[in-house]
Amino acid sequence: MIRTPAGDIVYVAMTGKRLLTQDNHPLALSSIRLGDTLSTPSESVVLDSAQLRVTLQGITALSPDPGGAVMTIQVSPTQTVLVDIGPRTRLNGTVPSVGSRMSILDSDPVRVVGILDQTLDEVTQTQTIDVVSAR
Repeated sequence: MIRTPAGDIVYVAMTGKRLLTQDNHPLALSSIRLGDTLSTPSESVVLDSAQLRVTLQGITALSPDPGGAVMTIQVSPTQTVLVDIGPRTRLNGTVPSVGSRMSILDSDPVRVVGILDQTLDEVTQTQTIDVVSAR
């Protein structure tokens, strides 16, 4: 269900369509967030112009929650980004203890590769999290 600029509600059937980011990377339906701008440049493509593939580097502001599903990183003095951690997210690092989501601690420098929702500052699909230096 999508609200048009005129305020109308339109239902979009995704069967047989590809959902893509603004830079043409595949996007999971679960990654669409309230406020995202969607368009249909063709009959077979739905484009989410709020999302694009990025590599972010920052400091872990809040380590993964007890369930290991989300963490927060500080990428600049004025920007904090929520990072969704899924079952396919790879965790890399040189420290022997870096092997699980819970091994990422506050203040760890990290590099995150994934799909960023620019409207919400949220990485909705995280491919990799690299702990970039030893503790």
